[in-house]
Amino acid sequence: MPTNPAEIELKQYLSTFIPTPTTTDGDASAEDTPHTWRSQRSKCCGNSQSLYCKHCFRLLAPEEMLPQSVIDRRILLSGNKDSESDPAPARRPLRLPFDLEIVLDDRKGSATGLHAVSLLTTRESSLGLGKVSLLDFSETQEIFPDAYSDVGNGSTYLLFPSVDSVPLQSVANDIETLVVLDCRWTKSRLIRKNEAFKQMKKVHLTHGPSESFFWRWHNQGRGMCSTIEAIYYAAHEMMMTGRWEAVDKNNLKHLLWLFGHQRARIREKLPKGTDAPDSVEGKEWQRGLKKQKGTSRQLRHKADAQRLEEKKRQKDERLKASRKSNTTLS
Repeated sequence: MPTNPAEIELKQYLSTFIPTPTTTDGDASAEDTPHTWRSQRSKCCGNSQSLYCKHCFRLLAPEEMLPQSVIDRRILLSGNKDSESDPAPARRPLRLPFDLEIVLDDRKGSATGLHAVSLLTTRESSLGLGKVSLLDFSETQEIFPDAYSDVGNGSTYLLFPSVDSVPLQSVANDIETLVVLDCRWTKSRLIRKNEAFKQMKKVHLTHGPSESFFWRWHNQGRGMCSTIEAIYYAAHEMMMTGRWEAVDKNNLKHLLWLFGHQRARIREKLPKGTDAPDSVEGKEWQRGLKKQKGTSRQLRHKADAQRLEEKKRQKDERLKASRKSNTTLS
């Protein structure tokens, strides 16, 4: 059971993306019930995409469906001169307490750090909202020692749990730029092969989550989460140590707007009675499958599945032939 306020708030937020049979409060806004909207697939960069393009990172969702704090941020970063004054407290744009640099070392289809790139709109001038940039190694076959050489100054830290990392809150006042690796948990080629990353000062979440809402399982133990979740928790910890408005902390949950929609879609496509892949039970089931791979039990189940598939195919052929025969007789 979560005890961290940031985790409790995030759990409540993500639950609003899961459709419920009935609502009791009448019509609600997209801000309160994001699950009332489902995106349609669109053509972008030569491919059919949903929510956002995984190649150019353009948002494909209609702007009016976005959380208001994200809309306000995008208006400011678009250079709209009429919007450069700070909005009223209830309409403050989504802000980050640091400049964010995401280093991608994973498949784009699995990388949740790209959600921050799509939602927060990169621009040279951040207008004090926290600049977001991306360094893409996802299609690099080999990582050379000098592939990334910007260690940064004393205010740049790498969010990566390791033997030499320190709790984020202990150095929160010193962090201006946070570098986040979007990789398969702690298995980044960059950490192993690149000197800049080895030398960079590292931090880990002071209060890691008790569970991850990500549908990708791992064997790394408690406290591990997806990249976009880690960015959310890191920003929340930073804001707890500074003079930030309550609305700024509340807006952070919208970093997971794309994540929430993806998670809801995955759940909706599951056969009835199947454990959700982001649940504790669903992840245990996936681990069990991994352990069975190549064993006599797994091969027996595979053979059983093939026999059932063949019986289904034969049954379908008989039904098809029967319908054809009845059509001919009539």
